[in-house]
Amino acid sequence: MKIPKNAVFILFIFIATISCNFSNTYLNDPKDNEQGLNFLNQFYQKVKLKEKDQLDKLSSDTLKNLAGPNGLSKITTFIFEKLGNYRSYGIVDYKIARTTGTINRCIFNYKLKVVYENGTIDETISFKEEKDRSLKILSYNVYSDRLTE
Repeated sequence: MKIPKNAVFILFIFIATISCNFSNTYLNDPKDNEQGLNFLNQFYQKVKLKEKDQLDKLSSDTLKNLAGPNGLSKITTFIFEKLGNYRSYGIVDYKIARTTGTINRCIFNYKLKVVYENGTIDETISFKEEKDRSLKILSYNVYSDRLTE
């Protein structure tokens, strides 16, 4: 039995279509940045008020697996011991990538200068949008020679 060329072509197109992922990625969308800034303000308000339990609730499962269930509160307590109370933060740079389509996700990355009573340090914070639209911290990194003194 001979298979028509058209049938082979249609079958090929069908297989190619069902095996593909269709996604678009959007970088630094202003609405996403607004959402990210709101989260940063909430995070640093909790830092300022030293709400350790609330900080730890912002950790993603990924961060909890790496740093433990209270990793965020431990690092902020360490910073307070070395540099005093939190004062303010400024954004140095950011990158937000939202992927829509077959895969839906949004990853936020902010590089910050954070002012404490006894010094300014560099911090980077990465967080993601969960399926329930809440935001959870993936990583929190602090850079300063003052922390090793």
